[in-house]
Amino acid sequence: MVPASAVLRRLSRPFIGALHRRSRGTRRSVACKGSNSTPSRQRISSACTPRQITITAASARWGRWLRAPASCSIPQHPAPQRDVDALIARLQEVNARAIELTEALLLLSRADRRAFTREIVDLSLLAEGAVEALVPLADRRGVAVEVGGAPAPVLGSSTLLPQLVTNLVLNAIVHNLPSGGAVALRTHSMPHAVALVVENTGELLPAHRVATLIEPFQRGAERTRSDDHAGAGLGLAIVDRITQAHGGTLVLTPRTDGGLIVTVWLPHPYPVEPSA
Repeated sequence: MVPASAVLRRLSRPFIGALHRRSRGTRRSVACKGSNSTPSRQRISSACTPRQITITAASARWGRWLRAPASCSIPQHPAPQRDVDALIARLQEVNARAIELTEALLLLSRADRRAFTREIVDLSLLAEGAVEALVPLADRRGVAVEVGGAPAPVLGSSTLLPQLVTNLVLNAIVHNLPSGGAVALRTHSMPHAVALVVENTGELLPAHRVATLIEPFQRGAERTRSDDHAGAGLGLAIVDRITQAHGGTLVLTPRTDGGLIVTVWLPHPYPVEPSA
């Protein structure tokens, strides 16, 4: 942007020249008439310096124009309201993404430290709660979600385990077919372990890509996702860290028809010893 001072100098150059020419003409006029003027005029003429010569009304108007603040400012046209609304929406989106990323990184750090209180948590109830919360998103995406299975008690964090289940369900809905997709959640209870299985339809995933999906900031280039739920690329990474913090194992298996099967194995809080 051009500085206002430069604009002022450029615009005022011809007017300043006119003022100097007018001033010189006035001084010559006064000097020529000095011999014929009255004594009072001669005293005034002799007492005035060139800077004190009174200029004409036209020159005074030019001076007032140059001194006016509006004359040295570049006209600013207000931006259309639609542009302002678009900017506000964009800033809100960036802010939401930053908050999401910060919270995800904090979850990763907390899971890595394993600094949490352990209590009995039922994965089957967490699965139902996550599905209920994400049904509106699934409906907008045209994804049918099904949940079922046996009670699956786990000794773990009542904060981290719900986040684990939510991340899996959200991941399955977002990384799905553009329309007509499906997600199925099942919980299982074994003598020594419990399992949460989340299966979703989607595009074909090469085996070498599946192995990288639990790495931070990996989304899978071939996976379909919506722009409004792009996430931070930490969904499965958080799931993996939470699983490890609870002494469990995360298994990713590509479906032959496209999509992914995610299985979380966690220790049973009341393992059944095999009979002799």
